[in-house]
Amino acid sequence: MLQKATVTKTVKVRLLEPNRNKEAALEATLDAFRDACTLFVRALEEVKADGSKRKLRRYLNGDIYHRVRDETKLPTVLVQNAADVAIEAYISYKDKQKRRRKASPPNFKSMRSFRVDKRGFKIIDSENKYRFLISLRLLTGRVIIPLEALYEHYPYKMLDELMKGEWSLGSVTIIKRRKRRKKEWWAYITIKKEVEVEIPDDPTPIGIDVGTVNLAVVSTPSTVLFFSGREWWHRRREVERNKGEITKGAEIQSNQKDRR
Repeated sequence: MLQKATVTKTVKVRLLEPNRNKEAALEATLDAFRDACTLFVRALEEVKADGSKRKLRRYLNGDIYHRVRDETKLPTVLVQNAADVAIEAYISYKDKQKRRRKASPPNFKSMRSFRVDKRGFKIIDSENKYRFLISLRLLTGRVIIPLEALYEHYPYKMLDELMKGEWSLGSVTIIKRRKRRKKEWWAYITIKKEVEVEIPDDPTPIGIDVGTVNLAVVSTPSTVLFFSGREWWHRRREVERNKGEITKGAEIQSNQKDRR
Protein backbone atom coordinates (compact mmCIF):
# COMPACT_ATOMS: atom_id res chain seq x y z
CA MET A 1 0.00 0.00 0.00
CA LEU A 2 1.30 3.45 -0.91
CA GLN A 3 0.84 6.43 1.37
CA LYS A 4 1.75 10.06 0.80
CA ALA A 5 4.30 11.75 3.06
CA THR A 6 5.87 15.21 3.08
CA VAL A 7 9.65 15.51 2.84
CA THR A 8 11.21 18.74 4.09
CA LYS A 9 14.79 19.86 3.47
CA THR A 10 16.76 22.95 4.42
CA VAL A 11 19.06 24.54 1.84
CA LYS A 12 21.83 26.51 3.57
CA VAL A 13 23.41 29.16 1.38
CA ARG A 14 25.39 32.33 2.04
CA LEU A 15 24.17 35.74 0.93
CA LEU A 16 26.85 37.08 -1.38
CA GLU A 17 28.38 40.10 0.39
CA PRO A 18 25.44 42.53 0.48
CA ASN A 19 26.47 46.16 -0.05
CA ARG A 20 26.42 48.72 2.78
CA ASN A 21 22.79 49.75 2.28
CA LYS A 22 21.52 46.17 2.08
CA GLU A 23 23.53 45.12 5.10
CA ALA A 24 22.13 48.07 7.04
CA ALA A 25 18.62 46.94 6.03
CA LEU A 26 19.35 43.40 7.25
CA GLU A 27 20.69 44.73 10.57
CA ALA A 28 17.70 47.03 11.08
CA THR A 29 15.27 44.21 10.29
CA LEU A 30 16.99 41.86 12.74
CA ASP A 31 16.84 44.49 15.50
CA ALA A 32 13.17 45.23 14.87
CA PHE A 33 12.29 41.51 14.64
CA ARG A 34 14.03 40.91 17.98
CA ASP A 35 12.06 43.78 19.54
CA ALA A 36 8.79 42.40 18.14
CA CYS A 37 9.44 38.95 19.64
CA THR A 38 10.19 40.57 23.00
CA LEU A 39 6.98 42.62 22.95
CA PHE A 40 4.85 39.60 22.04
CA VAL A 41 6.30 37.42 24.82
CA ARG A 42 5.92 40.26 27.32
CA ALA A 43 2.24 40.52 26.40
CA LEU A 44 1.77 36.77 26.96
CA GLU A 45 3.61 36.91 30.27
CA GLU A 46 1.55 39.83 31.57
CA VAL A 47 -1.65 37.75 31.46
CA LYS A 48 0.03 34.39 32.20
CA ALA A 49 -1.38 33.09 28.92
CA ASP A 50 -1.55 29.34 28.37
CA GLY A 51 -2.91 26.97 25.78
CA SER A 52 -2.31 25.89 22.20
CA LYS A 53 -0.43 27.81 19.54
CA ARG A 54 -3.73 28.74 17.90
CA LYS A 55 -5.15 30.08 21.18
CA LEU A 56 -2.05 32.17 21.87
CA ARG A 57 -2.08 33.50 18.32
CA ARG A 58 -5.68 34.67 18.73
CA TYR A 59 -4.68 36.51 21.88
CA LEU A 60 -1.82 38.32 20.10
CA ASN A 61 -4.07 39.48 17.25
CA GLY A 62 -5.90 42.77 17.47
CA ASP A 63 -4.60 45.56 19.70
CA ILE A 64 -1.34 43.81 20.62
CA TYR A 65 -0.52 43.08 16.99
CA HIS A 66 -1.16 46.69 15.94
CA ARG A 67 0.88 48.05 18.86
CA VAL A 68 3.87 45.87 17.95
CA ARG A 69 3.62 46.86 14.31
CA ASP A 70 3.45 50.56 15.19
CA GLU A 71 6.45 50.34 17.54
CA THR A 72 8.72 48.24 15.30
CA LYS A 73 7.58 49.56 11.88
CA LEU A 74 7.94 46.04 10.49
CA PRO A 75 5.83 45.02 7.48
CA THR A 76 2.85 42.75 8.14
CA VAL A 77 4.51 39.49 7.11
CA LEU A 78 7.46 40.04 9.45
CA VAL A 79 5.24 41.00 12.40
CA GLN A 80 3.26 37.79 11.90
CA ASN A 81 6.42 35.72 11.68
CA ALA A 82 7.78 37.38 14.84
CA ALA A 83 4.54 36.40 16.61
CA ASP A 84 5.05 32.77 15.52
CA VAL A 85 8.64 32.74 16.80
CA ALA A 86 7.58 34.32 20.09
CA ILE A 87 4.75 31.81 20.57
CA GLU A 88 7.04 28.85 19.89
CA ALA A 89 9.57 30.12 22.44
CA TYR A 90 6.82 30.85 24.99
CA ILE A 91 5.24 27.38 24.65
CA SER A 92 8.67 25.77 25.17
CA TYR A 93 9.14 27.90 28.29
CA LYS A 94 5.72 26.91 29.70
CA ASP A 95 6.36 23.22 28.97
CA LYS A 96 9.58 23.37 31.01
CA GLN A 97 7.68 24.97 33.88
CA LYS A 98 5.07 22.20 33.79
CA ARG A 99 7.85 19.61 34.01
CA ARG A 100 9.13 21.51 37.07
CA ARG A 101 12.36 22.46 35.41
CA LYS A 102 14.09 25.76 36.00
CA ALA A 103 13.06 28.09 33.20
CA SER A 104 13.20 31.81 32.54
CA PRO A 105 10.92 33.70 30.16
CA PRO A 106 12.31 33.78 26.60
CA ASN A 107 14.98 36.41 26.05
CA PHE A 108 15.75 37.50 22.51
CA LYS A 109 18.67 39.83 23.19
CA SER A 110 21.21 37.44 21.67
CA MET A 111 18.99 36.27 18.80
CA ARG A 112 20.88 36.45 15.50
CA SER A 113 18.17 35.42 13.05
CA PHE A 114 14.75 36.33 11.71
CA ARG A 115 12.20 34.26 9.83
CA VAL A 116 10.27 35.16 6.69
CA ASP A 117 7.56 32.94 5.22
CA LYS A 118 6.95 32.60 1.48
CA ARG A 119 4.78 35.74 1.39
CA GLY A 120 7.85 37.85 2.19
CA PHE A 121 10.53 36.42 -0.10
CA LYS A 122 11.11 34.61 -3.36
CA ILE A 123 13.97 32.92 -5.20
CA ILE A 124 14.84 34.42 -8.59
CA ASP A 125 16.44 32.46 -11.45
CA SER A 126 18.85 34.82 -13.22
CA GLU A 127 21.47 34.88 -15.99
CA ASN A 128 24.25 35.97 -13.63
CA LYS A 129 27.36 34.04 -12.58
CA TYR A 130 25.56 33.39 -9.32
CA ARG A 131 22.38 32.10 -10.91
CA PHE A 132 20.07 32.33 -7.92
CA LEU A 133 19.02 35.56 -6.18
CA ILE A 134 16.84 36.06 -3.14
CA SER A 135 14.30 38.87 -2.94
CA LEU A 136 13.53 39.79 0.69
CA ARG A 137 10.89 42.02 2.24
CA LEU A 138 12.81 43.93 4.93
CA LEU A 139 12.10 46.81 7.29
CA THR A 140 13.16 49.44 4.76
CA GLY A 141 11.66 47.79 1.69
CA ARG A 142 12.48 44.96 -0.69
CA VAL A 143 16.09 44.04 -1.48
CA ILE A 144 17.59 41.53 -3.93
CA ILE A 145 20.85 39.74 -3.03
CA PRO A 146 22.74 37.00 -4.94
CA LEU A 147 23.07 33.58 -3.31
CA GLU A 148 26.49 31.93 -3.28
CA ALA A 149 25.39 28.70 -4.97
CA LEU A 150 27.82 27.60 -7.66
CA TYR A 151 27.14 24.79 -10.11
CA GLU A 152 29.16 22.13 -8.28
CA HIS A 153 27.61 22.93 -4.88
CA TYR A 154 24.75 21.00 -3.26
CA PRO A 155 22.56 24.14 -2.76
CA TYR A 156 22.70 24.74 -6.53
CA LYS A 157 21.23 21.29 -7.21
CA MET A 158 18.39 21.77 -4.73
CA LEU A 159 17.55 25.30 -5.93
CA ASP A 160 17.62 24.06 -9.53
CA GLU A 161 15.07 21.38 -8.62
CA LEU A 162 13.00 24.08 -6.87
CA MET A 163 12.97 26.18 -10.04
CA LYS A 164 11.85 23.11 -12.04
CA GLY A 165 8.85 22.69 -9.73
CA GLU A 166 10.08 19.51 -8.07
CA TRP A 167 9.87 21.19 -4.66
CA SER A 168 7.62 23.85 -3.15
CA LEU A 169 8.95 26.82 -1.20
CA GLY A 170 8.49 27.02 2.57
CA SER A 171 10.10 29.74 4.68
CA VAL A 172 13.56 31.26 5.00
CA THR A 173 15.52 32.05 8.15
CA ILE A 174 18.14 34.76 7.70
CA ILE A 175 21.05 34.20 10.08
CA LYS A 176 23.84 36.58 11.00
CA ARG A 177 27.13 34.78 11.68
CA ARG A 178 30.73 35.69 12.32
CA LYS A 179 33.64 33.83 10.77
CA ARG A 180 37.18 34.90 11.59
CA ARG A 181 35.93 38.29 12.76
CA LYS A 182 34.09 38.74 9.48
CA LYS A 183 30.33 39.15 9.41
CA GLU A 184 28.32 36.83 7.16
CA TRP A 185 24.62 36.51 6.36
CA TRP A 186 23.14 33.11 5.56
CA ALA A 187 19.77 31.99 4.22
CA TYR A 188 18.32 28.72 5.52
CA ILE A 189 15.63 27.98 2.94
CA THR A 190 13.08 25.23 3.62
CA ILE A 191 11.66 23.33 0.65
CA LYS A 192 9.02 20.61 0.65
CA LYS A 193 7.59 17.93 -1.60
CA GLU A 194 5.20 15.01 -1.33
CA VAL A 195 6.45 11.49 -1.93
CA GLU A 196 4.79 8.09 -1.85
CA VAL A 197 5.97 5.68 0.83
CA GLU A 198 5.21 1.97 0.72
CA ILE A 199 3.37 0.74 3.81
CA PRO A 200 3.00 -3.00 4.53
CA ASP A 201 -0.56 -4.30 3.96
CA ASP A 202 -0.68 -5.65 7.52
CA PRO A 203 1.53 -3.30 9.54
CA THR A 204 2.29 -4.20 13.14
CA PRO A 205 2.27 -1.10 15.35
CA ILE A 206 5.27 -0.86 17.64
CA GLY A 207 5.86 1.70 20.36
CA ILE A 208 9.29 2.33 21.93
CA ASP A 209 9.80 4.42 25.05
CA VAL A 210 13.39 5.31 25.96
CA GLY A 211 14.35 5.86 29.60
CA THR A 212 17.07 5.34 32.19
CA VAL A 213 15.59 2.93 34.74
CA ASN A 214 14.40 0.87 31.79
CA LEU A 215 16.59 1.69 28.78
CA ALA A 216 13.72 0.82 26.47
CA VAL A 217 10.15 -0.42 26.72
CA VAL A 218 8.93 -1.99 23.47
CA SER A 219 5.21 -2.45 23.03
CA THR A 220 3.53 -4.53 20.29
CA PRO A 221 -0.06 -5.81 20.03
CA SER A 222 1.01 -9.16 21.52
CA THR A 223 3.63 -8.32 24.13
CA VAL A 224 5.53 -5.70 26.11
CA LEU A 225 9.31 -6.06 26.50
CA PHE A 226 11.37 -4.29 29.17
CA PHE A 227 15.11 -3.74 28.73
CA SER A 228 16.56 -2.98 32.15
CA GLY A 229 19.08 -0.22 32.65
CA ARG A 230 20.54 -1.81 35.81
CA GLU A 231 23.52 -3.35 34.02
CA TRP A 232 24.21 -0.10 32.15
CA TRP A 233 24.17 1.93 35.37
CA HIS A 234 26.43 -0.63 37.08
CA ARG A 235 29.01 -0.44 34.26
CA ARG A 236 28.83 3.34 34.24
CA ARG A 237 29.57 3.50 37.99
CA GLU A 238 32.47 1.07 37.51
CA VAL A 239 33.94 3.24 34.74
CA GLU A 240 33.63 6.39 36.85
CA ARG A 241 35.26 4.62 39.84
CA ASN A 242 38.16 3.35 37.69
CA LYS A 243 38.68 6.81 36.17
CA GLY A 244 38.85 8.28 39.68
CA GLU A 245 41.43 5.72 40.82
CA ILE A 246 43.57 6.30 37.72
CA THR A 247 43.49 10.06 38.26
CA LYS A 248 44.34 9.65 41.95
CA GLY A 249 47.24 7.30 41.12
CA ALA A 250 48.63 9.73 38.56
CA GLU A 251 48.54 12.54 41.14
CA ILE A 252 50.41 10.39 43.72
CA GLN A 253 53.11 9.51 41.19
CA SER A 254 53.48 13.15 40.23
CA ASN A 255 53.87 14.19 43.89
CA GLN A 256 56.50 11.48 44.47
CA LYS A 257 58.55 12.71 41.51
CA ASP A 258 58.40 16.26 42.81
CA ARG A 259 59.76 15.17 46.21
CA ARG A 260 62.73 13.48 44.56
